[in-house]
Amino acid sequence: MSTVTEATGTASRLAFRRWLTGNQLAALPPAMAPLAFSLATVTMAGGSRVGAAMVMAMTGCQVVFAVPLGRLGDRIGAGRFLRWILVLRAVVIAVLAVAIVLRTGPVVVIVIAAFGGLANGAISGALRSQLSDLVPTSRMARAVALAATANELVFVAGPVLAAVLAAAVPVLGVAVMAAASLFSAALVPLAGAPRPRSKAHDRTPIERIFLLWMAFAVAASLAVALVEVGAVTLTLRLGLAPAYAVVFTVALCVSSVTGGALITWHGRPIRPWLVLAMIGATFAGVVAVGLAPAVWVAVVGAVLIGLCLAPLATYYSLRAEEALPVHRRAEGFSWLRTMTGLGVAIASLLISVLPFAVAGVVVAVAVTTVFVTFIPFVRRRSLEPGSSIRPAP
Repeated sequence: MSTVTEATGTASRLAFRRWLTGNQLAALPPAMAPLAFSLATVTMAGGSRVGAAMVMAMTGCQVVFAVPLGRLGDRIGAGRFLRWILVLRAVVIAVLAVAIVLRTGPVVVIVIAAFGGLANGAISGALRSQLSDLVPTSRMARAVALAATANELVFVAGPVLAAVLAAAVPVLGVAVMAAASLFSAALVPLAGAPRPRSKAHDRTPIERIFLLWMAFAVAASLAVALVEVGAVTLTLRLGLAPAYAVVFTVALCVSSVTGGALITWHGRPIRPWLVLAMIGATFAGVVAVGLAPAVWVAVVGAVLIGLCLAPLATYYSLRAEEALPVHRRAEGFSWLRTMTGLGVAIASLLISVLPFAVAGVVVAVAVTTVFVTFIPFVRRRSLEPGSSIRPAP
């Protein structure tokens, strides 16, 4: 019996390692896309604006199709869905690389880029849904935190990799995006059985508390985007050269990886009262960045936001799973991914049309709203003997 148990545990660990590697490779194309597209198309008409339009088209399609494709993933099974959709994305990005080399024109590459991003949100949702079938409930918190930390590393390394590759051959970064998607398709395990929905299943609602976790996703992405998207604007407001923007993004990235490492080491879901403290720290960080009178204040604010990012993402991911019926997990996690993209889009709009300090105040108000909404949930949870993630039947 012990031999069978050890073999099962070894197989489970191997499947998780494959999933984690495939997950990071699947996240690499979106992380590389902004810089890779801009550098690859800089010689086209419009210069870097073509790359920006490609990213906008890719993100728009991702938001629109995340939930419908997430439902499809639930119906045919996360494993099979991921294999097909990752291969399809690899083919589309490869076609995009060829189109750039052949100089087919801005409109063509923008349309192809839109198709290349069509499944990004659904891929993220299906991967998170698949994790629930691979990892026991007792280790779920550590697994989610480890994945969040690894994703942060990917989004730090992705632009650097794109720049290095483009220095050799401008289109090479786009080609590597296609290869990463293809290799991720080969690595992700086939866990995640089809969950066809009957009429009764179709009427099974997602618990109303899921709306709160969607608000968490929007608020967290707003806070992060205030630093990432607004780094140059913040630098100019403080009277520095644009090159100093990297100071704020590096502070955010390093602290977010640190926060992820801490929650991974902790290995257990954090308490609701600590979540309140982290929301408060995120609020303080947003205020510090938005209203910073000096560089060091803005850096401290970026560090506060980054430290809380992975623990909060881990918390709302675990709690969201409790609110999702098993047959709607991929759909639900695709919703969360969509809300993250929505938060980045809203922050980008605020920074582009409002003074940076005003944009910071608006983001701080959004974080405060989540804080106030979360308080009644903390009171209810404090009366419960404990909580656990609902396992799949």
